[in-house]
Amino acid sequence: MIELELLIITKIIAALGRSKTFDQTGSARLPAKIWKDYRDIAVLTTMKSLDSKLYESYLVQSNVSPLLERFLSRYKQNEYSGILDDLKITYNDIESKLKINLMGISVS
Repeated sequence: MIELELLIITKIIAALGRSKTFDQTGSARLPAKIWKDYRDIAVLTTMKSLDSKLYESYLVQSNVSPLLERFLSRYKQNEYSGILDDLKITYNDIESKLKINLMGISVS
């Protein structure tokens, strides 16, 4: 079974990749997939307890940490903020779970 932390990182990578493709091509099928990625990540991140050391390790190994702020910023956009509202999650809740502190410097 895939570890929760790895699944979250994989979903973040998928959402970022699909968002980039959508921005470049405007493909009509991608917004629904991107929305689902963001919803899945919100659910997985806030409804389950993460192993912070394992999550940090995957975040660093995958080189996602420099892109995390871009990923999180979409939760502030109208089309994605409703996901958090529906799940009764605040932006600060998800941000505090997904952002980590590497060597004393916040990853953004």
